[in-house]
Amino acid sequence: MKYIFLRFLLITLAITVLSCEGEDGMDGINGEDGVDGVNGSNDGLEFLVFAGDVTNEEATQIIAENFGKNTHTLLVINTTELTSLELPDITSLVRLEVKDNKTLQSIAIPNLTSVTQDIDIYSNDVLASINLEALSNVSRIDIENNATLTNVNLNALSGISGIQFRGNQLLETLAFPVLKEINFLRLRSLPNLSNLDLNTLETAGSISLTSTKMSSFILPKLTTLSSSLSLSSNEDMISVAIPLLANSSEDGADISIQSNTNLTTINLGNLDKIERFTISNNQNLSLFEANELVAITNRFTLSNNENLSSFSLPKLVSIPSLTISQSNLLNINFDALQEISFISIEENEKLEALGFSSLTKIDRITISENKIVSSISFDALETIEGSLTISDNENLKTIIFPNLTSINNSLSIGLNTALETLSFPLLSSTGGDNPEIRSSFSVFSNTLLNNLDFPNLVTVNGSFVVSSNNALSTIVFPLLTSVGNDIANSFIISDNTVTSITFPNLELVNKNIREISIRENVLEMLNFTKLVTFNILDVDSTAILTSVNISSAQDFFRLELDSPGSLSNAAVESVLNQLVSITPAITGKSIRIKGVLSAQAITDRDTLVANGNSISIR
Repeated sequence: MKYIFLRFLLITLAITVLSCEGEDGMDGINGEDGVDGVNGSNDGLEFLVFAGDVTNEEATQIIAENFGKNTHTLLVINTTELTSLELPDITSLVRLEVKDNKTLQSIAIPNLTSVTQDIDIYSNDVLASINLEALSNVSRIDIENNATLTNVNLNALSGISGIQFRGNQLLETLAFPVLKEINFLRLRSLPNLSNLDLNTLETAGSISLTSTKMSSFILPKLTTLSSSLSLSSNEDMISVAIPLLANSSEDGADISIQSNTNLTTINLGNLDKIERFTISNNQNLSLFEANELVAITNRFTLSNNENLSSFSLPKLVSIPSLTISQSNLLNINFDALQEISFISIEENEKLEALGFSSLTKIDRITISENKIVSSISFDALETIEGSLTISDNENLKTIIFPNLTSINNSLSIGLNTALETLSFPLLSSTGGDNPEIRSSFSVFSNTLLNNLDFPNLVTVNGSFVVSSNNALSTIVFPLLTSVGNDIANSFIISDNTVTSITFPNLELVNKNIREISIRENVLEMLNFTKLVTFNILDVDSTAILTSVNISSAQDFFRLELDSPGSLSNAAVESVLNQLVSITPAITGKSIRIKGVLSAQAITDRDTLVANGNSISIR
């Protein structure tokens, strides 16, 4: 019954593909010397389909009766009795598909040389062997989820668009000994694949190796990679070597080498351009070479390679984004680097030094949680288009940006508990000129910092915070003229140990900043000589303020100098005299002062009250 069914299926297919036009008779269709007649010929069915409970013998008979020069597609699907498929007479096909066969153990088409479209062989439970030894050209091969597959012969393969092997659990060896060019190669979830011969491969689009047993990945002749290389989760892989690989596309290819537990060496000898470059989670990586690399056109990520103590990219000139994190690198040197947008160097516990000696311009820098680094210097850097963040570096003692003139977003330096020197001798502005950017100038929680060196800072277009720097005794910004913008909200100097605060040229604090808040317990001297515009000035100190200069204050709402330490008698008299001497006379202001009034101070107080100000002296 099953054979009759198959014959019916094949005859049905034949009817759909063979013409039925013409007349019966001499030399006609089905006539003497005609097709299927005396001395006639069978050119074969276009499609051969094996399905259901067809046996080996029945398959052989079907092929003998129905295979011919017209046959272009072979489908072997959901068979339950077929154990071997041997087709020695087939030399070419358009398509071959073998799937979901329960008992099929071997496929042998030893004389097949070309397949115009695809070969799909997948989910055959007991398939052990595939012999396509003469196959030289095919569009694509996809061999997946054949649980017992151990032998694949593709030794003649020379022309192909793509190859994918996935989920063939027992497969140990793959060889492509004459293959020179491929568009994509994907080898995934092959836990026993330990031998791969790609020794003749010269040109590739993309290559992916995931979860194999390979101990080395060597492409000795590959010179061109146009799309990507991905090597991930190959736990036994020790070395990667592609010594002749060079730039192959306008932007370069993507290379990702991740989570290869035992990988120790990477050699990308001649590579000169790349797009995305990721090397991460290779715990035993100790040697990484790409000595000819000149440009990375997208980003470079080097992270969590615990055993990597050094690497060198001596010719790298250009890269948009650089991230180095969770490594044991001792030094990071990019001395040739001239163009970059973003640098992030974080959580490198053994890092001692950084080198970016040629870099003049960048968008953003973040350097944080590097426990050992003691000095950070960007000697040639002139402009930061975005933000600078240096934080939580436990042994950092010195930060120097000798030629930096502008930071167009935030400056944040904090939690560097060993920091002593902070020097920006040429920096003139932070925050840029975009009023919609919420930026800040922030120096905080640097326990040993005893000096702020910003001698040329003129403009802070954002919030201003200097706090919790326990060794900071003096704050001086000699040229700073304005602080704040329309969205800034803070001007805070607090919890340092400063005795004097001097802003001799500060004229404007944007009124969007609610108050200038100064909380310094030992503060004795405050100099805002030229400050004209602000909202609230609130000073809180347990020490006695002996000198307060606010002689230009004109456009403000409230002045609070009633801190617990109070003002000295001379300081009270000086402040009231400054306020009463302002021209034109101030009016509508709220003024609170703690201290003792002299006779002159009382006179000046009365004058201020008469001018419409609210005065509280306690």
